[in-house]
Amino acid sequence: MFGLDNVALLFIQIIGSSNHNGDEEEDYQIVKLAKGDDAKVAIHSVAITKISEGTKRDEYIHCAIGRSDKSLSMYQFRLGTVCSSKDVTIQPCRVLTSNKRVSSMVYTSVEENSGDMRPVGTSEYCLLCADHAGDVVAYPLPPIHVEGEEESKSFTSNEHVSKLLLGHTASILTKIKIVRCGGSRKLLSSDRDEKIRISSFPNAFILEGKV
Repeated sequence: MFGLDNVALLFIQIIGSSNHNGDEEEDYQIVKLAKGDDAKVAIHSVAITKISEGTKRDEYIHCAIGRSDKSLSMYQFRLGTVCSSKDVTIQPCRVLTSNKRVSSMVYTSVEENSGDMRPVGTSEYCLLCADHAGDVVAYPLPPIHVEGEEESKSFTSNEHVSKLLLGHTASILTKIKIVRCGGSRKLLSSDRDEKIRISSFPNAFILEGKV
């Protein structure tokens, strides 16, 4: 990922193409992720993941970009579509404004019984954002709309839903990460004061340790 003013360039590696000698080689597809307006604002944080969704379990790229103006842009597109095109510019499917600048982001799956973290009509994945206020906030993702299928209308009422998971006292968060430990998941969050909090996930109010 490379950021320049209001446009981010995403380089996708394509493996399996052949050159004129018939030898397999690596190729790259460049995807432009537009901000959605003409403002030139520096990119502050990025998250990206590949998810199999839809009835055909197609591979989709989800990307989120946080900028210094506290805007949070979310993108989603089918991998096969962009790899077959030359010039691709993707507009955000959702743009939010966070309370503080986002310093770190990560995608993760959410179980159906997770309440506010997975409202009706949203995806089985969510975006976790750590900000300069020391908070970790979860945002539900809009469902993938597959051409030929009926588009979900229930996400509209939930498009601004978010859930505060935890907070570090008076310190800027620098990094968050979801890790698996046995049969459960943990949310690790570090701050500028060199402290690491280990929380249960999705029940992040359960503190399991500090480092």
